[in-house]
Amino acid sequence: MPYIKVPEFKSGETIEADKFNESFESVQTVCDKLDGTNFSDESLGFDELPSSVALINQDRASFYGQSVLHADMFPDPFNDYSSDLYPFARYSNYVHPKNNLITVSSLTGGEQYIIRASCRIHIPDMGARTYYDGVPAFMKVGLFQFPGESAIAEASINTSTKRLRSTEQHFRVVFSTKVPSASSCSNEAKVEDGGFSALMSARHRLLGSSWEYRDNRGGSDDRPDDDYDAHDPAQNQDRMPMGGHFTYTTCYLYEHPTTGSPDSTQSFGIMCYLSGMDTGISVTDNTAGGGLGCVTPKKLPATITDGVLTMYQVRR
Repeated sequence: MPYIKVPEFKSGETIEADKFNESFESVQTVCDKLDGTNFSDESLGFDELPSSVALINQDRASFYGQSVLHADMFPDPFNDYSSDLYPFARYSNYVHPKNNLITVSSLTGGEQYIIRASCRIHIPDMGARTYYDGVPAFMKVGLFQFPGESAIAEASINTSTKRLRSTEQHFRVVFSTKVPSASSCSNEAKVEDGGFSALMSARHRLLGSSWEYRDNRGGSDDRPDDDYDAHDPAQNQDRMPMGGHFTYTTCYLYEHPTTGSPDSTQSFGIMCYLSGMDTGISVTDNTAGGGLGCVTPKKLPATITDGVLTMYQVRR
């Protein structure tokens, strides 16, 4: 890095004005040639930022702790609708967490803004791969544009809501644990010890010690504190540890149109869609243990949290 060498003044010496001015003439000569283009924005304090600085922090918004339910029965915001518009209701617990948004108003043609968005996502282990045909759920996340809105009411519709394709990401937990069952051979034990089948559950230890090691549910003399809830995916996530934690982040450059009649107020927000889970079995079984085997894998809600939206105006 280039530098300017100036004379050194020793401590205790008297410094005359002429010598001082003469020593710093070289510095003044260089300073006279400097302008705003010689400094990076990071080197200046906030009160020293010139009007031609590249970016100005326009707005910031955040949201936390939104449960997202499986939305298979709702329109998918990420489908290929005409012109990428989503003319359907926006629900905070299905497609638009906390109805989040960030807004800029009084726009004129040609103005540019950079929108940054990020959030954390947790998709729990739902036991989707318990059965061979089971398929885990996936979540789509992306940035959407809301023309003419500065606030969004629950279940409201804006037919101009626009999908911004370049910001879209998909997240899926590929594997899952198995939903626990009472025994891997309950029916087999019943058949062999048929005399007791009508009197007690197939997992009962009195069916014979040869089957006892197959009983992994408890609820018997061995584990009296173990009950149905301990094998429910919704109530025992610590025994189903294969959920996924993900981070979504994106950046989008918006330029306000110079033609047509675009709305002078534009908002942007994160939308999502949780779907695609197949339990792998056609019969819903909400019991556990005995000859009934596993509980059906459950479509548990995902969570979106630590959402942050930031907008910067591009000045040059």
